[in-house]
Amino acid sequence: MAIYVGIWKINEDDQYATYEFGPNEDRVGVVRVAKEDGSTEVITEVPDDEKRAYSPCARRKLLLHWRKQEFPDKTCFAS
Repeated sequence: MAIYVGIWKINEDDQYATYEFGPNEDRVGVVRVAKEDGSTEVITEVPDDEKRAYSPCARRKLLLHWRKQEFPDKTCFAS
């Protein structure tokens, strides 16, 4: 099964970068990345995503960016 997750930055400060993520801009969850250690926290899941398929993909992609100390305005996960 193919999956696409769009990831858009909605806020950034000295400690965190916060992103919306989901299959489109109308169905989104929110995840936060700690700049110090790369830990992620899902604030809200994508609505109607009973299998929770989107948040692990978004977290994985944001961890790859964090390892390079990147906090892009927009990115995506596709598989």
